[in-house]
Amino acid sequence: MQPQVTNSPQLPLVPIPPPPPLYTMKAAVFLVLLVIFLIPLVSFLPLLAGMLLGWDFIEDAGVLEENFGSFMLLTQSVGLLITISLVHNRLKKLNLPWSAIGLKKFRLSQAVRYIGGFYLVMVGLALIAGLIAATFGIEPPSASINASGKTQTVELIESMGGFWATFVLTVIFAPIIEEILFRGILFPAIKYRYGIIAGILVSGVLFGLAHLNPLQILVIIPMGIYLAIMYQRTKSIYPGIILHATWNLMVLLIAQAAVTG
Repeated sequence: MQPQVTNSPQLPLVPIPPPPPLYTMKAAVFLVLLVIFLIPLVSFLPLLAGMLLGWDFIEDAGVLEENFGSFMLLTQSVGLLITISLVHNRLKKLNLPWSAIGLKKFRLSQAVRYIGGFYLVMVGLALIAGLIAATFGIEPPSASINASGKTQTVELIESMGGFWATFVLTVIFAPIIEEILFRGILFPAIKYRYGIIAGILVSGVLFGLAHLNPLQILVIIPMGIYLAIMYQRTKSIYPGIILHATWNLMVLLIAQAAVTG
């Protein structure tokens, strides 16, 4: 006689909650504010104080004019070092690898599709904007001549210390710092607290607002949203760094062409 086999009741599957992000939302927002705003502000305070007090050596050194690019390079270098140091200490405390903020391998074919798709959309929007501007006779702000007889693109590159200083700042430093902060740290913190849609939208909007320029914000907010979506899909911030760097390079080359032309 064979023993009777009784089927034990199956326990319901309990979804495993996602692991908490590297930083809480408050800590992530504070880190972004620290690196993006507070460090540059503290760096500028001695210069502003010197101008108000009439210190001649600031004007003689040309820090706010011909050497402004060097000063910005120094400020960005400090911001990058502080970002890396703070994140490294946090990872070490939690015994986590750098892949916890998205510095991990990615599928090249997937990244190429997302990066290529972004440029196709942006080129299409640029063509539409160009047609609208030409139809209504709207002159791009970057091409307008100010009181000093220079365009905004000329003044931008000159104020940043020339082409190569601007290249280092916008094509190397900015993509690394901003992708670590906004996609690697801020986006997961908001997503964990309020959900993926809120994480994508809020991190993208804050990314755009951090650039302060109203004209840039119109382009950078959609770009920030797209970068968050791309990070969510690829699970790596490397594709975002590549897209961010190549976009900034393209904008810089266009600006440089306007200067030399």
